Amino acid sequence: MQGSYFLEWKLRRRLKRRKPYKGKNSAQKVLILFASGDPKSEKEVTHFANELNSQGKSVQLFSWFSGPKSVLQKRREEAPFPIVSKSELNWFGVPTGEHVKSLLSQKFDILYNFDVSGEPFLHYIAGSSDTAFKVGLDMNREEIYDFLVEMVEPKDVRDGINLTKRNLKQIFSI
Repeated sequence: MQGSYFLEWKLRRRLKRRKPYKGKNSAQKVLILFASGDPKSEKEVTHFANELNSQGKSVQLFSWFSGPKSVLQKRREEAPFPIVSKSELNWFGVPTGEHVKSLLSQKFDILYNFDVSGEPFLHYIAGSSDTAFKVGLDMNREEIYDFLVEMVEPKDVRDGINLTKRNLKQIFSI
């Protein structure tokens, strides 16, 4: 597929060398990426975001939705975070919407990608964002993330969040 080839090429061009990460405690600005659509998964992600907020961190949620347009409009009205869909991709499959441009212009201390479906759009956002430390669940995309959490099938957002928290706690002794 021509669009995904171009998206991969553009992603590789955007990946930059970053400075070593100084630790999870110093992170003040956090970005969480996830695929929207499953209410249970959204609840888990928002619960994790609220945990981080209670620790004094500024958290921004960003979601991808691949369902029908009729449901998308309703979800956008209900959700307290930006939800993007295929309508915000250009012909090459590269995200071009205002939410995406705004997100990519910001700097973050830590990024969590809790997408268990392997959505290329969210990998593109993760790889293109200016973030000091990136955590992902997709073991096949090691060029994007600084820390990968290996999950067993079936993959579940709740398990991904719990494994990530446990592993980061062990690494950073928090």
